[in-house]
Amino acid sequence: MKRLSLLIALTLCAAVNSARAVAPGPEWKLLLTMGDQLFPSYVVATATMPAGNTAEQNPYFLGDRRGLWGISLANPAANTRIRLEVRIDQLYAAGTYNGVLPEHHKIYEVFPKIQYRYDLLVKNRQLIPANVVFKLYLNDKYIGQGVKTIQVHSINDCPGFYTDTRSQTHNITWMFAAYVNEDHPWIDQLLREALNTKVVNSFGGYQRPPAEVYKQVFAVWDAFQRKGFRYSSIIVTPTTGTQIRVVSQTVRFLDQAVTTSQANCVDGSVLFASVLRKIGIDPFLIEIPHHMFLGFYLDKQHRQPSYLETTMMGLTDLSQYPEEDAVARTVSSNLGQATKNQASYKAFIKAVQVGTDKFKKNKESIEKHENPRSQIIDIAQARKMGVLPIAR
Repeated sequence: MKRLSLLIALTLCAAVNSARAVAPGPEWKLLLTMGDQLFPSYVVATATMPAGNTAEQNPYFLGDRRGLWGISLANPAANTRIRLEVRIDQLYAAGTYNGVLPEHHKIYEVFPKIQYRYDLLVKNRQLIPANVVFKLYLNDKYIGQGVKTIQVHSINDCPGFYTDTRSQTHNITWMFAAYVNEDHPWIDQLLREALNTKVVNSFGGYQRPPAEVYKQVFAVWDAFQRKGFRYSSIIVTPTTGTQIRVVSQTVRFLDQAVTTSQANCVDGSVLFASVLRKIGIDPFLIEIPHHMFLGFYLDKQHRQPSYLETTMMGLTDLSQYPEEDAVARTVSSNLGQATKNQASYKAFIKAVQVGTDKFKKNKESIEKHENPRSQIIDIAQARKMGVLPIAR
């Protein structure tokens, strides 16, 4: 009987020890804000963007409020010390969060601040895979590791909408403002070319009356026309049409558009907006379903908006017209032959009319916010938000 009791005791002891050995650890899972997609443009554009009002923050959210890579964790005990390491070896990016989880049983979300190599991100030109590695420590004890393979997009891919881990959709079309780069060194060359056409003698922004502001905008249009810009419908990214949580499209940078003399509706709008910002004229982008065009203000108080359909830049071939000189003016007055400037101005006026008509048609939807794809993206406001231009 004693032997049987001893055997039972030993068996129970072994069972308890076995249960302890296989007891599950803390429940945790990986959180990827934009799914398995990384957009370098988003990381660069929001690098210095403020996190928002701390009074409205969730007390169970810790770390980088704009973070893309984190975990959720059921806190196993009060005042648990946590260390979460995240790294993306292919991008030489890493970050660590150290802190304390105060409340027992609460679900915490933890996102370390990642230190990216921004110089590498802006150089990425095609979709590449990368591994995000998560390592979790609680009370200095190693808990485990998680790995997620992601797709790193080209710097030209601009996200517009994404669905987060709570299935909430976010409108981040202000990201298009990141492709407006008023500091691009190429702009100075374009402005010199614009001055050479004698449309205006100088660029002074709102130091001039609205009629002169209008002439400055035309001078920029004329310079682009002379470069032979053509409309290009290329907007797709490698993940367009796939079932991912981010909607995005390709946007060319200024130098890319100038080199190829091609621009889609977004390219042309951000290109034009970049130059207008440089000369002190405030532009804004008008997004409507499946299209974008440009708006700009004729006065500093923003009481007189005007609109421009930039895709019409390539509809007039200026190579068939003579320059605006004394001989050309004589020919024009006697024979009715237009000059380059006259033909360009005619196209400009038509583009303003088309842009104005499109805005009027979509004004009600834009003002009532009926469609998230019908909106105005004010570049000055985006800069105040902290949206940085992507440097080239």
